Amino acid sequence: MFNLSIEKAQLIQQKTEEIKNTLDQELITHSSSNGTIHITVSITGNVKDIKAPKGVEFNSIIPTLNEVLSNVNRTFEIKRAEMLQMELMKL
Repeated sequence: MFNLSIEKAQLIQQKTEEIKNTLDQELITHSSSNGTIHITVSITGNVKDIKAPKGVEFNSIIPTLNEVLSNVNRTFEIKRAEMLQMELMKL
């Protein structure tokens, strides 16, 4: 079990929030296999932009959206862990 002071716990919480905010600024664009749908999301999974030709059914975007969100979720977890580990080593 860890023996953290309240100050260190608050600092870790603050650093975790800063990391999340930093990663929210990092964007990934993903395109459908046929190249007609382009989705931009932040590493934290916030959808920033969806581009699709007129007449494309909304439901046809879902598989591409699920794929990109799955990818960014893995990337977010890895990057957050790496950044948090670096911050913890500074304590």
